[in-house]
This record gives sequence, structure tokens and C-alpha cells, in this order.
Amino acid sequence: LARRHSVELGGLWSGLELHHEVLITWIVVLMPVNWGLEAYKWYYLMKRFGFSLSYLSSYKTTLTGLAYSLVLPGGIGEYMGRAEAIPEGAAWKGAGVLSIARIAQLYATVLFGGLTLSLFLIHKKYYWLLTGLIVFVLGCWFFFIWSTRIAIWLTKKISGSYTFLTDLLYPWTQHGMEKPV
Repeated sequence: LARRHSVELGGLWSGLELHHEVLITWIVVLMPVNWGLEAYKWYYLMKRFGFSLSYLSSYKTTLTGLAYSLVLPGGIGEYMGRAEAIPEGAAWKGAGVLSIARIAQLYATVLFGGLTLSLFLIHKKYYWLLTGLIVFVLGCWFFFIWSTRIAIWLTKKISGSYTFLTDLLYPWTQHGMEKPV
């Protein structure tokens, strides 16, 4: 049974008719571009919240995080790579900036994944699932838009009690969300 399925998969790959050289060239060209965009996002966030970081250093932490991710599970490597750019004494504030970066990536994934899935659902005429998907994506974006207000409310509730949480929520509650540097 396994051999029969492997033969079918072999036929699928040959049916794609992609030239391996072209595919490999696109991969080699687009991977550094993707890493560069990721590094720029980290550079931008760090600058916006008052951390001193060069773009080159940001690119280095991105690649370091990718290297760690090869051996560590669940995206922990990316966190460790980014953590190297956070200066001593600002760990909780840096963790807040890191959480903003990861949540922003999650929302972009939900938005574009939802868009792609909606095209499939329209094609298959699953309009009831499409309605649920639209409600889910809008709910995620509603939370994203209101996240600053939620963080401010939470900071007021815990003020004085848990200073590490106040530091963690600092990037969400301070000027970084309203005005660019």
C-alpha cells in the first residue's frame, strides 16, 4: 500500500513541470529577502520603543533565531535570537516588544490565511463556513485594534502589584503605539 502511494506522489511531482534550477534560484533569492523583512520589523519595533539597535544587528539576531529554531521546538529559538538584542535590565520591556512582534505576525497570518481560505470556500460554495471565517478574522482584528486599550485597562488594574507585568505591558501602553519615531 505504501509503495502504491509513493508512486502516485512521484507522478504528482513530475506533473508540476517545474525546472529545478528556476525553483532553487527563487528560493535562494527570496529567503534573504524574507529574513531582511523580518529583521526590519524587529529593527523598527526596537527603535520605536527606545532600544538602540542597528539594522545589521537586527539581521544578525534574526539569523541567530533561525539557527536556534533548527534545534529548539515551538519557535523558542526565535525568541532566544531576539532576546540577544535586548539590553540587560530591560528584559520585561523587551519581552513586551517581542510579544508585539509575534502577535503582529499572528494577525498578519490570520488575515492572509483567512483571505486564502475564503477563496477556497467561495470556490467550493461553503458559504456558511465563509461566514464563520469572516466573523473569526474580524474578531481577531477587533482584538488587535483594541489591544492597547486592553493593556491600559490591565495595567491600571495591576498597578503597584506586579511590576514585571507593568514592564511587560509598557510597549502596549506607552507612546510607541501612537507616534512614530
